[in-house]
Amino acid sequence: MLAAFSHDNTTLTTNYIQHTLGIDYVAHENMILNVTLYRYRRNELEAVETDGFENDSFMRVRLNALVNF
Repeated sequence: MLAAFSHDNTTLTTNYIQHTLGIDYVAHENMILNVTLYRYRRNELEAVETDGFENDSFMRVRLNALVNF
């Protein structure tokens, strides 16, 4: 994962393992609702306590509404 594009979804910028689940729902002809669940943790190879967390898992939920016009 490139660090420049990584920090959008997680609190760790690099060196993490992530699982993602996304669900889309077409609410209207021009509208899509999306929910995405991220579960991630620091890579076990570098489980050094640097920021107060050793290798704890974190979760983040993202909600999107996409409208075409």
